[in-house]
Amino acid sequence: MRVMPMLPSGRLGAEKGLTRTPHPRGVQYEVVLARYGELGIKSPPVRRRFERVLQENIEKAFESEKLDCIVSRVRGRFLVHSSDLPRALLVLGRIFGLTSVSPAVVRSSKMGELLPAIGAYYETVAAERPAIRSFAIRARRSGSHPFSSQDVAREGGGAVLSAPHGAHLKVDLDKPDLELSVEVRDDKAYLFHETQRAPGGLPMGSQGRVAVLLKDLHSLVAAWLMLKRGCTIVPIHFEGLTGSRERAESYEKVLRSWYFRGRLVHIPHHETSEFPRDATCVLCMRQMVRKAALLAKAKKCKALVTGEAFSSTTVENLTSFGGLTTLPILRPILGTTPEMVSDFLAAMGIEASQAVPFFEPCPLRTRGRLGEDRLRQLEQELAVEARAHAAVRERERAEAVV
Repeated sequence: MRVMPMLPSGRLGAEKGLTRTPHPRGVQYEVVLARYGELGIKSPPVRRRFERVLQENIEKAFESEKLDCIVSRVRGRFLVHSSDLPRALLVLGRIFGLTSVSPAVVRSSKMGELLPAIGAYYETVAAERPAIRSFAIRARRSGSHPFSSQDVAREGGGAVLSAPHGAHLKVDLDKPDLELSVEVRDDKAYLFHETQRAPGGLPMGSQGRVAVLLKDLHSLVAAWLMLKRGCTIVPIHFEGLTGSRERAESYEKVLRSWYFRGRLVHIPHHETSEFPRDATCVLCMRQMVRKAALLAKAKKCKALVTGEAFSSTTVENLTSFGGLTTLPILRPILGTTPEMVSDFLAAMGIEASQAVPFFEPCPLRTRGRLGEDRLRQLEQELAVEARAHAAVRERERAEAVV
Protein backbone atom coordinates (compact mmCIF):
# COMPACT_ATOMS: atom_id res chain seq x y z
CA MET A 1 0.00 0.00 0.00
CA ARG A 2 1.55 3.27 -1.10
CA VAL A 3 1.31 6.04 1.49
CA MET A 4 0.84 9.49 -0.01
CA PRO A 5 1.63 12.70 1.89
CA MET A 6 -0.97 15.22 2.94
CA LEU A 7 -1.79 17.41 -0.03
CA PRO A 8 -0.84 21.06 0.64
CA SER A 9 -3.11 23.99 0.00
CA GLY A 10 -0.55 25.81 -2.14
CA ARG A 11 0.77 29.34 -1.70
CA LEU A 12 0.02 31.31 1.42
CA GLY A 13 -3.30 33.04 0.90
CA ALA A 14 -4.04 31.19 -2.35
CA GLU A 15 -7.29 29.45 -3.14
CA LYS A 16 -7.60 25.83 -2.10
CA GLY A 17 -7.27 24.59 -5.68
CA LEU A 18 -8.85 21.17 -5.25
CA THR A 19 -7.85 19.97 -8.70
CA ARG A 20 -5.25 17.21 -8.33
CA THR A 21 -6.23 13.61 -9.05
CA PRO A 22 -4.25 11.49 -6.59
CA HIS A 23 -5.23 8.03 -7.88
CA PRO A 24 -4.87 6.08 -11.13
CA ARG A 25 -7.48 6.76 -13.75
CA GLY A 26 -7.87 3.09 -14.57
CA VAL A 27 -9.40 2.11 -11.22
CA GLN A 28 -13.05 3.10 -10.88
CA TYR A 29 -13.23 3.85 -7.17
CA GLU A 30 -16.60 3.85 -5.43
CA VAL A 31 -15.94 5.06 -1.89
CA VAL A 32 -13.30 6.62 0.36
CA LEU A 33 -12.32 4.85 3.57
CA ALA A 34 -11.52 7.53 6.18
CA ARG A 35 -9.73 6.48 9.38
CA TYR A 36 -9.34 8.16 12.73
CA GLY A 37 -6.77 7.63 15.47
CA GLU A 38 -7.18 9.09 18.96
CA LEU A 39 -10.96 8.76 18.89
CA GLY A 40 -10.63 4.99 18.95
CA ILE A 41 -9.10 4.91 22.45
CA LYS A 42 -11.77 7.08 24.08
CA SER A 43 -14.53 5.60 26.24
CA PRO A 44 -17.59 4.52 24.21
CA PRO A 45 -19.75 7.57 25.11
CA VAL A 46 -16.92 10.03 24.36
CA ARG A 47 -16.00 8.20 21.17
CA ARG A 48 -19.57 8.35 19.92
CA ARG A 49 -19.75 12.07 20.65
CA PHE A 50 -16.46 12.74 18.88
CA GLU A 51 -17.54 10.62 15.92
CA ARG A 52 -20.70 12.71 15.58
CA VAL A 53 -18.64 15.93 15.63
CA LEU A 54 -16.19 14.51 13.09
CA GLN A 55 -18.98 13.41 10.75
CA GLU A 56 -20.56 16.85 10.98
CA ASN A 57 -17.20 18.45 10.17
CA ILE A 58 -16.80 16.24 7.11
CA GLU A 59 -20.26 17.11 5.85
CA LYS A 60 -19.75 20.85 6.42
CA ALA A 61 -16.39 20.76 4.63
CA PHE A 62 -17.99 19.15 1.58
CA GLU A 63 -20.79 21.68 1.73
CA SER A 64 -18.29 24.55 1.75
CA GLU A 65 -16.66 23.07 -1.38
CA LYS A 66 -20.09 22.66 -3.02
CA LEU A 67 -19.37 18.96 -3.27
CA ASP A 68 -21.93 16.23 -2.63
CA CYS A 69 -21.24 13.46 -0.12
CA ILE A 70 -22.90 10.71 1.86
CA VAL A 71 -21.07 9.80 5.08
CA SER A 72 -21.67 6.64 7.10
CA ARG A 73 -19.85 5.03 10.02
CA VAL A 74 -18.60 1.44 10.29
CA ARG A 75 -16.45 0.23 13.22
CA GLY A 76 -13.57 2.68 13.32
CA ARG A 77 -14.06 3.99 9.79
CA PHE A 78 -16.09 6.52 7.90
CA LEU A 79 -17.32 5.60 4.43
CA VAL A 80 -17.58 8.65 2.18
CA HIS A 81 -19.40 8.50 -1.15
CA SER A 82 -19.19 11.41 -3.58
CA SER A 83 -19.61 12.00 -7.29
CA ASP A 84 -16.08 13.48 -7.42
CA LEU A 85 -13.77 11.20 -5.45
CA PRO A 86 -10.49 12.94 -6.44
CA ARG A 87 -11.76 16.19 -4.90
CA ALA A 88 -13.25 14.26 -1.99
CA LEU A 89 -9.80 12.88 -1.16
CA LEU A 90 -8.37 16.40 -1.06
CA VAL A 91 -11.11 17.62 1.26
CA LEU A 92 -10.80 14.64 3.60
CA GLY A 93 -7.02 15.03 3.71
CA ARG A 94 -7.54 18.35 5.54
CA ILE A 95 -10.06 17.28 8.18
CA PHE A 96 -8.74 17.34 11.73
CA GLY A 97 -9.43 14.05 13.49
CA LEU A 98 -8.85 11.88 10.42
CA THR A 99 -5.46 10.16 10.20
CA SER A 100 -5.61 8.76 6.66
CA VAL A 101 -7.93 8.16 3.72
CA SER A 102 -7.98 5.59 0.92
CA PRO A 103 -10.04 5.41 -2.28
CA ALA A 104 -11.50 1.93 -2.57
CA VAL A 105 -13.67 -0.32 -4.68
CA VAL A 106 -16.49 -2.26 -3.02
CA ARG A 107 -17.02 -5.96 -3.62
CA SER A 108 -18.85 -8.86 -1.98
CA SER A 109 -17.18 -10.46 1.05
CA LYS A 110 -18.13 -13.96 -0.14
CA MET A 111 -14.84 -15.69 -0.84
CA GLY A 112 -16.03 -17.09 -4.16
CA GLU A 113 -16.68 -13.54 -5.42
CA LEU A 114 -13.92 -11.76 -3.54
CA LEU A 115 -10.95 -13.73 -4.92
CA PRO A 116 -11.72 -13.00 -8.61
CA ALA A 117 -12.28 -9.36 -7.63
CA ILE A 118 -8.81 -9.20 -6.05
CA GLY A 119 -7.24 -10.59 -9.23
CA ALA A 120 -9.19 -8.15 -11.41
CA TYR A 121 -8.24 -5.23 -9.18
CA TYR A 122 -4.56 -6.11 -9.52
CA GLU A 123 -4.90 -6.27 -13.29
CA THR A 124 -6.31 -2.74 -13.38
CA VAL A 125 -3.51 -1.40 -11.20
CA ALA A 126 -0.85 -3.26 -13.18
CA ALA A 127 -2.04 -1.56 -16.37
CA GLU A 128 -1.12 1.78 -14.76
CA ARG A 129 2.07 0.54 -13.06
CA PRO A 130 3.78 -1.99 -15.31
CA ALA A 131 7.02 -1.88 -13.27
CA ILE A 132 5.49 -3.86 -10.37
CA ARG A 133 7.66 -6.88 -9.60
CA SER A 134 6.60 -7.79 -6.07
CA PHE A 135 3.45 -7.51 -4.00
CA ALA A 136 1.83 -8.25 -0.65
CA ILE A 137 -1.77 -8.64 0.43
CA ARG A 138 -2.69 -6.85 3.66
CA ALA A 139 -6.00 -8.22 4.91
CA ARG A 140 -8.25 -7.15 7.79
CA ARG A 141 -11.60 -8.53 8.77
CA SER A 142 -14.50 -7.34 10.90
CA GLY A 143 -17.65 -9.33 11.52
CA SER A 144 -18.51 -13.04 11.35
CA HIS A 145 -17.13 -15.00 8.39
CA PRO A 146 -16.19 -18.62 7.67
CA PHE A 147 -12.60 -17.54 6.92
CA SER A 148 -9.82 -15.59 8.62
CA SER A 149 -7.78 -12.56 7.56
CA GLN A 150 -4.87 -14.94 6.87
CA ASP A 151 -7.11 -16.92 4.53
CA VAL A 152 -7.94 -13.75 2.60
CA ALA A 153 -4.26 -12.79 2.35
CA ARG A 154 -3.11 -16.27 1.29
CA GLU A 155 -5.85 -17.03 -1.21
CA GLY A 156 -5.95 -13.43 -2.43
CA GLY A 157 -2.23 -13.70 -3.17
CA GLY A 158 -2.94 -16.81 -5.19
CA ALA A 159 -5.59 -14.91 -7.17
CA VAL A 160 -3.03 -12.21 -8.02
CA LEU A 161 -0.39 -14.74 -9.09
CA SER A 162 -2.98 -16.46 -11.29
CA ALA A 163 -3.95 -13.19 -13.01
CA PRO A 164 -2.67 -12.63 -16.60
CA HIS A 165 -0.08 -10.07 -15.45
CA GLY A 166 0.74 -11.86 -12.20
CA ALA A 167 2.95 -14.72 -13.42
CA HIS A 168 6.17 -12.67 -13.11
CA LEU A 169 5.43 -11.44 -9.58
CA LYS A 170 6.92 -12.57 -6.32
CA VAL A 171 5.53 -12.16 -2.82
CA ASP A 172 7.50 -9.73 -0.64
CA LEU A 173 5.98 -9.04 2.77
CA ASP A 174 8.69 -6.56 3.81
CA LYS A 175 9.19 -4.09 0.94
CA PRO A 176 6.79 -4.91 -1.88
CA ASP A 177 6.34 -2.72 -4.94
CA LEU A 178 2.58 -2.99 -4.39
CA GLU A 179 0.64 -3.41 -1.17
CA LEU A 180 -2.90 -4.44 -1.99
CA SER A 181 -5.18 -3.99 1.02
CA VAL A 182 -8.41 -5.88 1.59
CA GLU A 183 -10.76 -4.85 4.38
CA VAL A 184 -13.62 -7.29 4.88
CA ARG A 185 -16.51 -5.78 6.84
CA ASP A 186 -19.62 -7.90 7.24
CA ASP A 187 -21.03 -8.50 3.74
CA LYS A 188 -18.74 -6.02 1.95
CA ALA A 189 -15.04 -6.04 1.05
CA TYR A 190 -13.05 -2.88 0.28
CA LEU A 191 -10.01 -3.10 -2.01
CA PHE A 192 -7.39 -0.34 -2.21
CA HIS A 193 -3.66 0.19 -2.60
CA GLU A 194 -3.06 3.87 -1.86
CA THR A 195 -3.40 5.78 1.38
CA GLN A 196 -3.19 9.54 1.81
CA ARG A 197 -2.20 10.98 5.16
CA ALA A 198 -4.58 13.31 6.98
CA PRO A 199 -3.67 15.71 9.81
CA GLY A 200 -4.86 13.59 12.75
CA GLY A 201 -5.62 15.22 16.08
CA LEU A 202 -9.14 15.68 17.42
CA PRO A 203 -12.27 16.81 15.58
CA MET A 204 -12.50 20.60 15.41
CA GLY A 205 -15.17 21.75 17.83
CA SER A 206 -14.85 18.78 20.20
CA GLN A 207 -12.94 20.92 22.72
CA GLY A 208 -13.52 24.43 24.04
CA ARG A 209 -13.42 27.82 22.31
CA VAL A 210 -10.21 29.85 22.54
CA ALA A 211 -9.19 33.34 21.38
CA VAL A 212 -5.97 33.53 19.33
CA LEU A 213 -3.79 36.66 19.12
CA LEU A 214 -3.17 36.34 15.38
CA LYS A 215 -0.26 38.69 14.72
CA ASP A 216 2.52 36.75 12.95
CA LEU A 217 3.43 33.39 11.46
CA HIS A 218 4.16 31.96 14.90
CA SER A 219 0.65 32.74 16.05
CA LEU A 220 -0.73 31.30 12.79
CA VAL A 221 0.99 28.02 13.66
CA ALA A 222 -0.40 28.24 17.20
CA ALA A 223 -3.93 28.74 15.81
CA TRP A 224 -3.52 25.73 13.49
CA LEU A 225 -2.30 23.55 16.35
CA MET A 226 -5.29 24.51 18.49
CA LEU A 227 -7.62 23.60 15.63
CA LYS A 228 -5.80 20.29 15.37
CA ARG A 229 -6.39 19.66 19.08
CA GLY A 230 -10.12 20.09 18.58
CA CYS A 231 -10.62 23.70 19.66
CA THR A 232 -12.87 26.29 18.10
CA ILE A 233 -10.88 29.50 17.64
CA VAL A 234 -11.65 33.21 17.58
CA PRO A 235 -8.69 34.80 15.70
CA ILE A 236 -7.97 38.40 16.68
CA HIS A 237 -6.08 40.94 14.56
CA PHE A 238 -4.84 44.12 16.24
CA GLU A 239 -5.30 46.87 13.70
CA GLY A 240 -2.61 49.52 13.85
CA LEU A 241 1.10 49.92 13.25
CA THR A 242 1.89 46.43 14.50
CA GLY A 243 0.47 44.51 11.56
CA SER A 244 -1.37 44.96 8.29
CA ARG A 245 -4.97 43.88 7.73
CA GLU A 246 -3.90 42.27 4.44
CA ARG A 247 -1.48 39.99 6.23
CA ALA A 248 -4.05 39.04 8.89
CA GLU A 249 -6.62 38.22 6.20
CA SER A 250 -4.07 36.06 4.38
CA TYR A 251 -3.58 34.12 7.62
CA GLU A 252 -7.33 33.73 7.96
CA LYS A 253 -7.49 32.34 4.41
CA VAL A 254 -4.92 29.70 5.34
CA LEU A 255 -7.02 28.67 8.35
CA ARG A 256 -10.13 28.52 6.18
CA SER A 257 -8.36 26.09 3.86
CA TRP A 258 -8.42 23.77 6.90
CA TYR A 259 -12.16 24.41 7.24
CA PHE A 260 -11.96 26.80 10.17
CA ARG A 261 -15.45 28.19 10.76
CA GLY A 262 -15.64 31.65 12.25
CA ARG A 263 -14.64 35.21 11.54
CA LEU A 264 -11.46 37.21 11.99
CA VAL A 265 -11.98 39.93 14.59
CA HIS A 266 -10.25 43.31 14.09
CA ILE A 267 -9.56 45.31 17.28
CA PRO A 268 -8.16 48.88 17.11
CA HIS A 269 -4.60 49.07 18.42
CA HIS A 270 -3.34 52.57 17.67
CA GLU A 271 -1.99 53.73 21.05
CA THR A 272 1.34 51.97 20.49
CA SER A 273 2.79 55.07 18.82
CA GLU A 274 2.67 56.80 22.21
CA PHE A 275 4.66 54.14 24.07
CA PRO A 276 8.24 55.02 25.16
CA ARG A 277 10.76 53.44 22.85
CA ASP A 278 12.42 51.17 25.42
CA ALA A 279 9.01 49.98 26.68
CA THR A 280 7.29 49.49 23.32
CA CYS A 281 7.28 45.69 23.07
CA VAL A 282 6.29 44.94 26.63
CA LEU A 283 3.53 47.55 26.75
CA CYS A 284 2.24 46.57 23.30
CA MET A 285 1.97 42.87 24.14
CA ARG A 286 0.39 43.57 27.52
CA GLN A 287 -2.20 45.77 25.82
CA MET A 288 -2.95 43.06 23.27
CA VAL A 289 -3.50 40.56 26.06
CA ARG A 290 -5.84 42.98 27.87
CA LYS A 291 -7.96 43.53 24.77
CA ALA A 292 -7.97 39.85 23.83
CA ALA A 293 -9.05 38.89 27.36
CA LEU A 294 -11.97 41.34 27.26
CA LEU A 295 -13.08 40.05 23.87
CA ALA A 296 -12.56 36.43 24.91
CA LYS A 297 -14.93 36.80 27.84
CA ALA A 298 -17.53 38.42 25.58
CA LYS A 299 -17.19 35.54 23.12
CA LYS A 300 -17.28 32.94 25.94
CA CYS A 301 -13.76 31.69 25.22
CA LYS A 302 -12.08 29.48 27.80
CA ALA A 303 -8.48 30.58 27.15
CA LEU A 304 -6.16 32.87 25.20
CA VAL A 305 -3.62 31.50 22.72
CA THR A 306 -0.42 33.25 21.64
CA GLY A 307 2.44 32.36 19.32
CA GLU A 308 5.13 33.24 21.84
CA ALA A 309 8.31 31.19 21.78
CA PHE A 310 11.47 31.41 23.84
CA SER A 311 13.26 32.57 20.69
CA SER A 312 11.42 35.89 20.99
CA THR A 313 10.50 36.36 24.65
CA THR A 314 11.64 35.70 28.21
CA VAL A 315 10.23 34.00 31.28
CA GLU A 316 9.96 37.42 32.94
CA ASN A 317 7.80 38.76 30.12
CA LEU A 318 5.62 35.67 30.09
CA THR A 319 4.99 36.13 33.78
CA SER A 320 4.14 39.78 33.19
CA PHE A 321 1.65 38.98 30.43
CA GLY A 322 0.05 36.13 32.35
CA GLY A 323 -0.95 38.30 35.30
CA LEU A 324 -3.28 40.47 33.22
CA THR A 325 -6.20 38.05 33.03
CA THR A 326 -7.77 35.19 34.94
CA LEU A 327 -8.08 33.25 31.69
CA PRO A 328 -5.32 30.70 31.07
CA ILE A 329 -2.86 31.70 28.35
CA LEU A 330 -1.88 28.78 26.13
CA ARG A 331 1.42 28.89 24.24
CA PRO A 332 1.55 25.77 22.05
CA ILE A 333 4.88 26.60 20.36
CA LEU A 334 6.70 27.98 23.42
CA GLY A 335 9.51 25.41 23.37
CA THR A 336 9.85 25.01 19.60
CA THR A 337 12.86 25.86 17.47
CA PRO A 338 12.65 27.84 14.19
CA GLU A 339 13.15 24.56 12.34
CA MET A 340 10.16 23.02 14.10
CA VAL A 341 8.01 26.05 13.24
CA SER A 342 9.08 25.70 9.59
CA ASP A 343 8.02 22.05 9.70
CA PHE A 344 4.59 23.04 11.01
CA LEU A 345 4.25 25.65 8.26
CA ALA A 346 5.19 23.05 5.67
CA ALA A 347 2.50 20.72 7.06
CA MET A 348 0.05 23.59 6.59
CA GLY A 349 1.12 23.94 2.96
CA ILE A 350 3.37 26.99 3.45
CA GLU A 351 6.97 26.60 2.32
CA ALA A 352 9.64 28.86 3.81
CA SER A 353 10.27 30.66 0.52
CA GLN A 354 6.57 31.46 0.20
CA ALA A 355 6.25 32.68 3.80
CA VAL A 356 8.94 35.39 3.63
CA PRO A 357 6.68 38.20 2.30
CA PHE A 358 4.25 37.57 5.16
CA PHE A 359 6.85 37.53 7.91
CA GLU A 360 7.31 41.29 7.98
CA PRO A 361 8.97 42.60 11.15
CA CYS A 362 6.96 44.75 13.51
CA PRO A 363 7.94 48.41 12.88
CA LEU A 364 7.76 49.13 16.61
CA ARG A 365 9.90 46.22 17.73
CA THR A 366 12.28 47.53 20.39
CA ARG A 367 13.56 45.34 23.18
CA GLY A 368 14.04 46.69 26.66
CA ARG A 369 13.74 45.72 30.31
CA LEU A 370 11.25 47.41 32.57
CA GLY A 371 11.13 47.40 36.32
CA GLU A 372 7.74 46.70 37.84
CA ASP A 373 7.46 50.20 39.31
CA ARG A 374 8.14 51.94 36.00
CA LEU A 375 5.80 49.59 34.16
CA ARG A 376 2.98 50.37 36.57
CA GLN A 377 3.66 54.11 36.31
CA LEU A 378 3.69 54.11 32.50
CA GLU A 379 0.46 52.15 32.24
CA GLN A 380 -1.24 54.51 34.65
CA GLU A 381 -0.07 57.57 32.70
CA LEU A 382 -1.16 56.04 29.38
CA ALA A 383 -4.57 54.93 30.73
CA VAL A 384 -4.14 51.52 29.15
CA GLU A 385 -7.08 49.90 30.93
CA ALA A 386 -9.56 52.51 29.73
CA ARG A 387 -8.13 52.34 26.19
CA ALA A 388 -8.43 48.57 26.11
CA HIS A 389 -12.11 48.75 27.09
CA ALA A 390 -12.72 51.53 24.54
CA ALA A 391 -11.08 49.51 21.74
CA VAL A 392 -13.23 46.44 22.45
CA ARG A 393 -16.40 48.59 22.67
CA GLU A 394 -15.51 50.12 19.29
CA ARG A 395 -15.18 46.65 17.84
CA GLU A 396 -18.52 45.60 19.35
CA ARG A 397 -20.23 48.65 17.81
CA ALA A 398 -18.72 47.75 14.43
CA GLU A 399 -20.02 44.18 14.78
CA ALA A 400 -23.48 45.48 15.62
CA VAL A 401 -23.52 47.56 12.42
CA VAL A 402 -22.43 44.58 10.34
